[in-house]
Amino acid sequence: MGKIYAAKTNHITNPLGFYLKPLVFSWKVKGGRGQEQKHARIVISKNKTFTDICHDTGEAELDSLSARVEFEPQPYTRYYWKVIVTTDAEEVIESDTQFFETAKMDEPWTGRWITCDSSQERHPIFSKRIRPAKEVKSARLYICGLGLYEAYFLGENKENPKKIGEEYLTPYCNNYDRWIQYQTYDITKQAEQGGVLSVLLGNGWYKGRFGFNDPEREAYYGDEWKLIAEVHIEYKDGTKDVISSDETWSVTRSNLWFSN
Repeated sequence: MGKIYAAKTNHITNPLGFYLKPLVFSWKVKGGRGQEQKHARIVISKNKTFTDICHDTGEAELDSLSARVEFEPQPYTRYYWKVIVTTDAEEVIESDTQFFETAKMDEPWTGRWITCDSSQERHPIFSKRIRPAKEVKSARLYICGLGLYEAYFLGENKENPKKIGEEYLTPYCNNYDRWIQYQTYDITKQAEQGGVLSVLLGNGWYKGRFGFNDPEREAYYGDEWKLIAEVHIEYKDGTKDVISSDETWSVTRSNLWFSN
């Protein structure tokens, strides 16, 4: 019996919060009787049961390495998809359910860039208490910190802060004069229990040294630590809350005096 594997959206497995234009799917097939794909069909839905179909390509000659689908996703939305392949031996193989989730896309930010006394050498920690008003269905953190940031969550039971996500050196190296990347994190478990969201900022490429020119030059692009963030909480009753970065966030100082 054939099997579909390595099913990806824009060459990423189950992407969360990426820019997905154009929308491209890929997959591989193994163990089938057939030698090649005759045609394929991609189905996109807003639920795992595929009772709410958003797009259906129908049986078509789709490139399994890069099948571009003309579908316009909405912001802040998780979509589920699967591919059904028919081989030249007339066997029909269906993939496991995959997903992709959009982020803010073109939605304006409600969060504002916030800063602190950047003349102090001790690196800042920006914090905000998260208190869910009801039972949480899902929660997302959309965030960017300059120069670099690491986000942590301290639960109500006061255990050690746990880092959010597995990425380091975020938001990476950017063309700061033109655009800046932000990241999306699933913080559903953290929001369910409530606690304090803390963001540690460092210098990075933005506020620190950059390259080998001008050896005496510091603060290559900017001389302030900056943070912008939004926590979007969806409750089980369908209502939503957005906690945005503003002047109510507190600032303390870490034990870091230098970073680069």
